[in-house]
Amino acid sequence: MAFGDILCPMLSLDADEPVLTAAAIVAGAAQVRITALLIEIESEPSAMIDGAAAARASADAQARLRSRFEAEKHKLEARARGPSEFDIRELTSSARNAGQRLATEARQADLTIMLRPGAAPMEDVRRAMAEGVLFDSGRPLLLIPPLWRGRSIGANIVVGWNGKREAARALADAAPFLDKAAGITVVCVSLGASRTEADTSGQAVVSHLSRHGKHAELRHAGELGFSDGATLFGQAGALGADLVVMGGYGSPRLLEAIIGGVTREAMNTTQIPVLMSH
Repeated sequence: MAFGDILCPMLSLDADEPVLTAAAIVAGAAQVRITALLIEIESEPSAMIDGAAAARASADAQARLRSRFEAEKHKLEARARGPSEFDIRELTSSARNAGQRLATEARQADLTIMLRPGAAPMEDVRRAMAEGVLFDSGRPLLLIPPLWRGRSIGANIVVGWNGKREAARALADAAPFLDKAAGITVVCVSLGASRTEADTSGQAVVSHLSRHGKHAELRHAGELGFSDGATLFGQAGALGADLVVMGGYGSPRLLEAIIGGVTREAMNTTQIPVLMSH
């Protein structure tokens, strides 16, 4: 089953251009609706100022933000008239509600593609949005590294597998990529006694993929002194992967997401596009 709707949340065209490039690559020649969702983050009044001064400062800040937003919209509209056409919608939100608002939008799309938060402009807002989509939308999230200039996504796939529910969900959500992949490697990160369990689970998922007409190789990895995330993404880099498929681990608790280690590295540092599902 192919993707029919792709959502691309954006804060600025200059920073988020890799997201539109990735969406065009994922869509390929298929009739896929790509929507660029340009997000305006409202200014919030300072707690250090009250009364009329606070109102004036807030109005001035909002006017400056609105002016920048309108400039971004004009640039995006010009970009939409280029060879890769896409729809444009707008969303206005406070920074604190951006994750929840975006999760609601993402439920109406097959796939959300956005910039990896780590080292991206407005990192904290982007992190909240990514966590909202991952943990609360029920849809897969594809993270693209800032300044990414790749030419393919999903030709050579690494599946990070540990046998857990989140990994199984990601594997299922990645079907449109797996159907077209030239190479698939299932990587199990394990050490010591857990290696036997990983062997069994890894072999089972390779057999599962084979029954769906997909040939996959199995690789085990695990080194003392290295995190699971560093090991997984190191393997992906060594294999020349252009996409990592993995479960997104963590849970939203008291409005603040508790993020697993591998998920944190996917959001912060990896230089390879990552598809995650929760």
